[in-house]
Amino acid sequence: MTSNDQPQADNSVRAARPEDSQVCAQLVADEIKARVAAVNPDLLPQLEPSLDLNALAQSWEQAITQEDGELVLVATEAGKVVGFAALLPTEEASKAEISAFSVLDGHRRQGHGSRLLQALVDHAQGVHEEIQIWLPRIDEAKTRFFNSAGFGPTGPQRALQLAAKKDPENLWATRL
Repeated sequence: MTSNDQPQADNSVRAARPEDSQVCAQLVADEIKARVAAVNPDLLPQLEPSLDLNALAQSWEQAITQEDGELVLVATEAGKVVGFAALLPTEEASKAEISAFSVLDGHRRQGHGSRLLQALVDHAQGVHEEIQIWLPRIDEAKTRFFNSAGFGPTGPQRALQLAAKKDPENLWATRL
């Protein structure tokens, strides 16, 4: 029996594989659409045709397969990918940034996010002193989740420009 044939727990976190890139791309596209819909819904008809899932999947496949310090993990339920997260080292060696963090709508509040975050923390401990993430102000659920996990706002802000409207983000972090 190979390691890939081993029985897996119903709910688990594992390193992403190239074949997971499509699900990662879909999760990213869904988050982009949700943000645009919340901030400037008039842009959705223009956005949807321009979201190239194949290009996004290729980008995530590259992130998964390259050994450049980026960690991509997936949360699974009964062997099916239901969420993913990515952790990048920053220019400051003591810090790492969560560059992606998403769980499918129907699978939230079932512990997948907590398992993903704990796996990121486990990976970063001993290497980094702080993990940070940019949180959109409009995403109250994600903000509550990271707040409950010990993250807090650090002060820096930025905004994604969506035509005439802005989607502000705050940098949150936690010390390890």
